[in-house]
Amino acid sequence: MDQLEINATELHRIMGCGGYRHIDPFVSADEMTDNRREGIAAHKVIQFVLNGTVSEPEELIDRAIDGYIVTGEMIEHLKPHIDHIQRRELPVHCEETVNWMANGASINCRPDVFSYNETTRTLFVDEPKYGWRIVEPQSNWQMIAGVIGAMFKYGWSAQMIVMTIHQPRPFHERGPIRKWVIDNSEIQTIYNQINARIAALPPTITTGPHCYKCDRAPLCPASRMAALAAVDITTQHYHENLTDLQISYELELLDRAENALKVRFDALKSLAASKGGVPGWAMKQTYGNRKWIQGADAETLSMLGGVPIDVIQKSTLVTPSQAEKAGIPKDTVNSWTERPSRGFNLVRSDINEDAKALFTEELKQ
Repeated sequence: MDQLEINATELHRIMGCGGYRHIDPFVSADEMTDNRREGIAAHKVIQFVLNGTVSEPEELIDRAIDGYIVTGEMIEHLKPHIDHIQRRELPVHCEETVNWMANGASINCRPDVFSYNETTRTLFVDEPKYGWRIVEPQSNWQMIAGVIGAMFKYGWSAQMIVMTIHQPRPFHERGPIRKWVIDNSEIQTIYNQINARIAALPPTITTGPHCYKCDRAPLCPASRMAALAAVDITTQHYHENLTDLQISYELELLDRAENALKVRFDALKSLAASKGGVPGWAMKQTYGNRKWIQGADAETLSMLGGVPIDVIQKSTLVTPSQAEKAGIPKDTVNSWTERPSRGFNLVRSDINEDAKALFTEELKQ
């Protein structure tokens, strides 16, 4: 039997959903969005400063890192994080592999930043989060896995572990730098918990925060039921006389429901598009607004449509729709315009309506 490998980034799903590994992952294109480029660039700015590639983060302003141009605003956000780490005056490990074994499974880790104080026997693990989704150190299993991996690799018997999330942009009542401090006995308890979980993973699938960006969600029955339940919640009637706490709770609930629905909807649209459409949904050509073709001018349109030039010629030629309103026949406008293609998009379709539209067009010809 092949050795089970678990990336630290998916450990929170293992801990939250025993049946996670029993569902095949949904393979889709790993799209590189602007937000991802921005996050990767932010991580590398920190890494380049801490490993000595540059002396000051300001040296990276206006430079491209993996396709993203570093801005002064990004540096301003990241400097407190960098200063927080450098003030310790400890050797820093960046993006270092610290894999470890848990009941025959390999836990693969690459913590963002960690350092160790031999005198105080304190292990520091720091993780920058440049995105907007709030992250707490107490629930960050990826960072916890990095703590255990670093202790195993270097044989550190840390008496104190300080895990710090640096999240500069979204508001948080505890500020952008949030710590979770535990001692050796607590990390040992967590280590035993992970081992026990992996040794006897229950087959049941469970929804929760770990479903966020899960690559199994599109094929997960529990996720589907949760998404449908979210729809039911939005159709229920609630009395308007709600307390502030009730309003806060419902907003949080609906926000999670909206995110779950969007993830599910986008995944299914992608799958349907890859099949060229499914019943009720078809790939249709989409077009932009009409625009004049090369050679169209006010004199020609005025002559063909019998409309004065000053009606259809302002500082520039009026739009095709304005020309029709001014009196230029629709057929004339159509012969002098084009609609640029915007590619194909998956849209809801009605076979009967499509057939009627096609039959009507054929009758006109």
